[in-house]
Amino acid sequence: MEYLAGWLHLDQAVTWTAVVFVITVFGLAILQRWWHMGKLARLGYTGPPRHLIFGNLKELGELNGNHRNAWRKLIDKYGSQVGNLEGKSLALYTGGIPIVVVTNPEVIKYIGIKNIDNFTNRLFSGLDRDKSLLSIRDDRWRFIRHTLTPTFSPAKMKLMSETINGVISVTMDIIEEHIKEKKSLNIYRLFHGLTLEVIGKCALAINIDSQRNPDHPLLADCIEAFSNFKSNSLGRSFASIFPSFAIYVRRILGIRFSSIVPEDDTMLIQYVRKVIKDRKANKEEVSYDSVMQMEYLDMVVNESLRFYPPVADSIIREVKEDCEFEGMKFPADAWIIFPISYMHFNEKLWPDPQTFDPERFHPDRKKNIHVSSFLPFGIGPRKCIGLRFALMEGKMALVRLLQRYKLKTCSLTEEDIKTMPGKITLTPQKLSIYLECVHR
Repeated sequence: MEYLAGWLHLDQAVTWTAVVFVITVFGLAILQRWWHMGKLARLGYTGPPRHLIFGNLKELGELNGNHRNAWRKLIDKYGSQVGNLEGKSLALYTGGIPIVVVTNPEVIKYIGIKNIDNFTNRLFSGLDRDKSLLSIRDDRWRFIRHTLTPTFSPAKMKLMSETINGVISVTMDIIEEHIKEKKSLNIYRLFHGLTLEVIGKCALAINIDSQRNPDHPLLADCIEAFSNFKSNSLGRSFASIFPSFAIYVRRILGIRFSSIVPEDDTMLIQYVRKVIKDRKANKEEVSYDSVMQMEYLDMVVNESLRFYPPVADSIIREVKEDCEFEGMKFPADAWIIFPISYMHFNEKLWPDPQTFDPERFHPDRKKNIHVSSFLPFGIGPRKCIGLRFALMEGKMALVRLLQRYKLKTCSLTEEDIKTMPGKITLTPQKLSIYLECVHR
């Protein structure tokens, strides 16, 4: 201590006081962290052992690329029933942020629909400068959602169906060329191009030709934007471990920790800005109806979405204020997680869930499906605003393809397609799904 005092040019008594002060503050911080990380246990929730600093980031990291089995393993091992409704709940911590994983559909309905005002916001949206519909909060989200909703009305969808049919015709031509050349087709990459071309024409009024030009810079921009967004990124992990400090850094220094949209200077943003400017300056198919009335097609698409939801991991909501439902208490600032794949393969909700059975969604049986057990596009007012558009485009493309072709496996088709870990959307590890198309 004498050496330390001399090195710091301080009186020895002052040095002792400083050391005691630092140890006390550090000890109080550890005690506060320990007490904080016992919050969910005091509310009756159970979970795996947690690290004092990192919480359960290790367990959450193990979910990457294996959502269906990993969630089940975690919930079955550590979860328990809390409150009056059946179904296991699980307590986790991402850093210091408490997480409640819920699996009872009535609880999910309460959070996602009935009490949406208290569960409006998504995770990290307070740390990000993004102004997209995915990230904005509270009243600003309501205003933007209300403004955009009419864009996806049935009347507007009918107007867009002719444009979509034109794009699908290009898809058909490309498939025909592959058949003539006896080549296997990377259907995953082709549908990437199809999707962007549809969005380009319907939303941006531009012809991207991304199906015939898979290296189109705008397509590359979009793919990179989603590839760079990882649910387990270093920035997100830091914000989870030190949330208060992360908010300070974000607000004072302007550093953001996550983003699901490209930077301001990308081609995609430039296109969008140009379209907005042009539209301000100038204010002047199979058919949509037939596709929407195809009952069995709807059943097959829904069962496919149960097996392979676009976002395979989870839906997350932030708790604004303390609340309680059927004996379950949700503390303010906690996150609530709905594990999508777990819900989609829950034996209590789906008989024989590992079997692909479109008949589950037959109109006579569909009424027995709980609204909160099927979550491919989310739930409630904050579910995906473009779900109607996505379903229309997907169904029209399927009908056009299946009218003319049979899709078969080939030598390049993987039997067990692995998915990329840490991605926000379900993405094949090799960025390819090869099939052979033959004429009917």
